[in-house]
This record gives sequence, C-alpha cells and structure tokens, in this order.
Amino acid sequence: MVISTKNPETGRHELVLVAPEGFDVATAQRSLAAAMAPPAKPQLAKWLATLSAITISRPRDELDAGLIMAIYSERLAAYPADVVEHVLLRERWKFFPAIAELEEACDALSSRRRAIASLLAQGRVRCGEPHHQPDRGPRMSPEARQRIMAEVWPEAAEQDARGPWRSAVAQTCEAAGRIPEQETT
Repeated sequence: MVISTKNPETGRHELVLVAPEGFDVATAQRSLAAAMAPPAKPQLAKWLATLSAITISRPRDELDAGLIMAIYSERLAAYPADVVEHVLLRERWKFFPAIAELEEACDALSSRRRAIASLLAQGRVRCGEPHHQPDRGPRMSPEARQRIMAEVWPEAAEQDARGPWRSAVAQTCEAAGRIPEQETT
C-alpha cells in the first residue's frame, strides 16, 4: 500500500491509498484497529515507572509524581501500544521528558497509521493499476516554448538567442562557480 497525492484512476491530485488488486478494506480496517490499540493502563504505568528510573529528573514529592504519572498515562493512551513502548523505552532520554516531547515522538511514529486509517474510513482507496492515463495533449515544440518564453521575458529573449531560461541557468551556475552543461547539436 502506498499513500499517494495523485489518484491513479483519474490522474487528479488528491490524497488516496493505492492498494493492490483484491485489497479488502474491511480486513485492513480490522487489522489497523488492532495496530492502533492503546496500551493497557498497568503496562503504561510500568513503562512510565521504568522511564522515570532510567532518566534524570528533579525531585518530586509523592503527590506530584502520582499526578504526573496520571496525566502522562491519560495523554499517552491516545497512541498505539507499540509506539508508546518504543518512545518510552527504546528512545534515548537523558532527562525525564516533557509530555510534549513524548507526544511529538508518538505523533511522528503513528502519523502514517493515522493517515491510512483516515483514508480507509473516507473510502479513498484505489486498487490496482490506473485504468487510464489523463490526456495531457501533444508535447510542446522547442519553437513554441521559445515563443512563450519570449512573451514572458521579452528583454531576456532579445539578449539571449538561446532563450531566457538558458541565460538564467548560466547565471546561476556562474554564481555557484560551476560551468553549465552545453547543449549538443
């Protein structure tokens, strides 16, 4: 499966999930729901306690520590269990991280799953190869391109018989200290 910004069936630019022929959306949604399941509260508490033990943090009284663990547990329960476990136990934290740091890391790891879940829920799945390619018309001839460019940049076209875009490439390359590629005739 690939998330694409171009619909292969219509050629239009839109966000779609391109899947192989025979793709079963219902099965994919069930599998994804299982993959998005949050961690169990006791497991999450254990992971947070482990993180607290292996990182440096400022001293807290029992009330503060309990409140922090409750808030962290509530906010991290919005993410898949494997993502939370990875962020809490596999990422390297020297200091006990702020909840914003943990949420940012969890968002980065779970964003693809969320995007796929959203596309599946919206029915934006296209299977197989495109049925047709959009007609883009005939290719533009070099003369037509030159005429259009001369209309856009008349002064540059008069100064440069090769066309203003070639002059711009040469100036950019010269500024960068490189020699522009020469056209072969």
